[in-house]
Amino acid sequence: MGKEEETKKVTPDGSKKLGKKKRKWPIWLAIIIVILIIAGCAVAYYLNDKENKRREGVRAEIIATQKFHDGVSVNGVNIGGMSYADAERALAPVIDEISKEINIKVYDGTKVYNLDARKLGIKFNTTEVLDTAFGLAKDGSYTQLTEELDDIKLNGRKYELDYSFTDVIIKSSVAEIAADAKVEPVNASMEVNPEYPATSTEPFNVVESVDGSYLEEDKLTSEIIKKCSEKDFSNITVTPISVPAEITSENIKGKIVLRSSATTSFAKSPYYKENRVHNMRKASGMINGTVLMPGEEFSTNGILGDRLEKYGWLPAAAVVDGGAASEDQPGGGVCQISTTLYNAVLKGDLQVTSRRGHSSKLGYVDGGLDATITTVTGYIDFKWMNNTESPLYIFMWLDENSRTVYCEIYGEPFSDEFDEIKLKSEFVEDIEPTETEYVKTSRLSEGQWAVKNKAKTGHVYDSFKLFYKNGQLVKTEKVATTTYRMHPQRLWVWNGYVPGTPLDPAMKVTLETP
Repeated sequence: MGKEEETKKVTPDGSKKLGKKKRKWPIWLAIIIVILIIAGCAVAYYLNDKENKRREGVRAEIIATQKFHDGVSVNGVNIGGMSYADAERALAPVIDEISKEINIKVYDGTKVYNLDARKLGIKFNTTEVLDTAFGLAKDGSYTQLTEELDDIKLNGRKYELDYSFTDVIIKSSVAEIAADAKVEPVNASMEVNPEYPATSTEPFNVVESVDGSYLEEDKLTSEIIKKCSEKDFSNITVTPISVPAEITSENIKGKIVLRSSATTSFAKSPYYKENRVHNMRKASGMINGTVLMPGEEFSTNGILGDRLEKYGWLPAAAVVDGGAASEDQPGGGVCQISTTLYNAVLKGDLQVTSRRGHSSKLGYVDGGLDATITTVTGYIDFKWMNNTESPLYIFMWLDENSRTVYCEIYGEPFSDEFDEIKLKSEFVEDIEPTETEYVKTSRLSEGQWAVKNKAKTGHVYDSFKLFYKNGQLVKTEKVATTTYRMHPQRLWVWNGYVPGTPLDPAMKVTLETP
């Protein structure tokens, strides 16, 4: 087998040609070659698979990253390598700086109102921009992603924030401006002159009217929305719409007139005693200048309060024991003030809601035209109501030279039906005292007696309002029937007194009311 054997080959022309015989490979060598080929293929497959897995891992990391890629910036701020939250924090100063530049000043001729970014409802597209930047290199093959990342890193990705405004917030902000800028018109009015009648003949000071104004809210809102859409933050000057006052000083004086007045005298004894005058002066001063609005009720006791010495009231004569007697009490004399006021109220055609006559007829006013009040608030009161459509102004004072109490009530004029009211007192009848009454008391010894009160005739009076127009009587209206109590003679007697037993004039004593 060491030498090649000769072989015969037949040529195309049929001749035979001598040649050498081919050598065959050993089977084991073929096996080795096959094994090597298979091993090479396996190594190649392994290496290729490993690279693919590496690439797939890198691709997955790129897609899953929670940070912005290097080269990404927003408004010049490099956010590469930042988380979403870090990027938002990094952009906050930028947003603040832009917001500071946004401000529209509104001037209404009096005040300047600043509409800053917050009041304009500014909204930045930060989320939209960051979402876009965050979405870079999130889809594609390994090669596409790495090429995109290289391009981002090399050439960068630059974004700019934009902003818009909220119409609803602008409308609300303008509403606040309009509410603050709105000026309600103020009608001219009359103020009580505190110097009247002491040093001034004018009972009122006129408070001038003030015109109001308002802003055209819808018009201003539309203008601001337009400016914001154009990113024009220049100032705005608006002219308020004027609202004239309904009542001016030119016509108010005709609306408030002297509606009624009344006087009573304290010139006769015992009405001019010092303490009594003090109490009347104090009471009239507390009432003077009172303003009673339509529908309000005036309470004399409510104004004066409890008449006690600790409140500055002095002891003076007051009716007690149902009119049978009198005694000094703090505040004595104030009934002359309530009576004078009552007369002015009747002559002003005002509504009396609570009035009681005295138990005895008085010397300073005609029968049936008095109004009593008690010392302690809430028991007997003189009350009346403003039944007109305008305020009422009450003035009361004492003229101590003429010893006269004055009361004036100002308000709206009477209706066309009448222009003056006078008062009339009409005697109805007397009420004669009944038989003498005997009152037993342990303060007297046997046989002693004293006069508790003398007999006193009672009276009944009717009172009327007489309505006049141009000096002519147009109607008469009854006000009230007032009964002043009679009192029989009352005598104090000892406890053992037997009714009908004659009293010895020599045993008469003086006994004060306990």
